[in-house]
Amino acid sequence: MFLFGHLGIGSEIIRPFSRGLSLKWILLGTLLPDLIDKPIYYGLKLVTGHAGSDLFLVHGTRSFGHTGVFTVSLGLLAFRTRSKKLAALTLGSLSHLLLDAFSFYLPHYLEGEGNLGEIFSAIPILWPLRGWEFPITPFYTLVDQLSQVSSPLILVFESIGALILFLRSKLAMRALRRLTHIKPHR
Repeated sequence: MFLFGHLGIGSEIIRPFSRGLSLKWILLGTLLPDLIDKPIYYGLKLVTGHAGSDLFLVHGTRSFGHTGVFTVSLGLLAFRTRSKKLAALTLGSLSHLLLDAFSFYLPHYLEGEGNLGEIFSAIPILWPLRGWEFPITPFYTLVDQLSQVSSPLILVFESIGALILFLRSKLAMRALRRLTHIKPHR
């Protein structure tokens, strides 16, 4: 999943738990795992000239920020400090992990290969309980990763996310108000 899917769908699935929290911090949280992990992976690739399994420990774009350890630690810090901003980041980050797991699992399930164990081997939610190494991501360049946007499943998720964001926007609300206040012509 990419930008709009995480922002729109992610913020929507945690909406029931986000009362009193800032939407902008929730939205930042929905992107936080990628904002942490993608620069780490591509930075290491740039510095070392290696990618994937040739890199030590971090073998792809899903590493530290995509772990339960990260999200739980963020949540504990939010609880300890009573920080609504950290609570919003935590919920957003949690939605990111859920959507990544779902978007990985769904195509396998639809092909009759649905195995929950595969999710935990492809997404490091349970790191380090399943070992210290992070999963190997099949992307060797950012362009390679961005080419996944053309996947039908990704296009559906991105469209749904964009629609959710649009419907939440003030522009959409104003347009809906105008439509409901139009007087019929006689």
